[in-house]
Amino acid sequence: MSTPSTPSRVVIRGTAAYLPEREVKSAELGPRLGLSEAEIVHRTGIVARRWAAPGQSAATLGVLAGRRLLERTGVAPGSIDLLLLSTTSADMPFPSTACLVQAELGLSNAAAMDLMASCSGFLAALSMARAQILTGMARRVLIVCADVKSRFLDLDDPSTAIIFGDGAGAALVEGADASTPGGLAGPVFLHTDGRKGAWVRLPAGGSRRPTSHATVDANLHTLKMDGIPLFRMAVTRFAEVIREALAAAGLGVGDIGCFVFHQANLRILEAVAKRLGLPRERVATTLEHYGNTSSASLPITLDAALERGDIRPGDRVLLATFGGGITWGACVLTWNGAQGLSTQGHL
Repeated sequence: MSTPSTPSRVVIRGTAAYLPEREVKSAELGPRLGLSEAEIVHRTGIVARRWAAPGQSAATLGVLAGRRLLERTGVAPGSIDLLLLSTTSADMPFPSTACLVQAELGLSNAAAMDLMASCSGFLAALSMARAQILTGMARRVLIVCADVKSRFLDLDDPSTAIIFGDGAGAALVEGADASTPGGLAGPVFLHTDGRKGAWVRLPAGGSRRPTSHATVDANLHTLKMDGIPLFRMAVTRFAEVIREALAAAGLGVGDIGCFVFHQANLRILEAVAKRLGLPRERVATTLEHYGNTSSASLPITLDAALERGDIRPGDRVLLATFGGGITWGACVLTWNGAQGLSTQGHL
């Protein structure tokens, strides 16, 4: 990893996303679960989601998103100092998925590591990238979030089978000098309550309960989720951390041009928006067509909002998330420039 002079600004230069080609509609999942398409959409807001093809892994999706980002920004792979990869569906216990992606993208000068903060992984990586840049340890950081949750779903469990999709999102984070306008409106706020960790779990396959015939027979290698307490806590913590980030930045709801939230469930997003009085047109969504893509949902939704023109130069953007662990977080940034070579979001 290179050690450049310490910058005074941190910018997001660009974003990219990759969604698998296979689209799985709620109407396709419904009959097996005894649910109609209308019931699934009412519960979740999800009409369809993308699932990875056989042979595609978290690394596969991450490489495709990362390569698209490097091509879009025109950045040389060898100029990346650090790769941070967030996933809850790693290709294998080790080597890390980040190492696989680093090799495939040709990031020859980059240190690489996995982060596992569930659906809060993008903001955890953004916080780490910011710290590395502002302390002079890295100049250019590639964040990749990739998940293939479809591999871990019980298709007979309506609490999870109808929620999750697969996908990857990426962001290029760089240092900049003081002449760059904008700047951090507040830190990346991150919180954890490990006491509630069992609310979202994959019970077996780790060192606590190694894979065995018994764990496979007991269906312990699929995602389990306690939806009702999660919903209640998500709405509360989302609202709290959004207020925290706004207060630190000296801003109000009306100062934010676009709210980009983790796409957990439409009912959660609607409840948070109602609690905070957020105008619906300023809350970006991708949930309807992509489902819940775990930590990839924030960069995927940010990228989609930029592509749609929902975020304009100079707009303040609030990113917020809630996920397993239990973890949650938020930050405010100012976006300057169009998506592509000149894209810069200031942290």
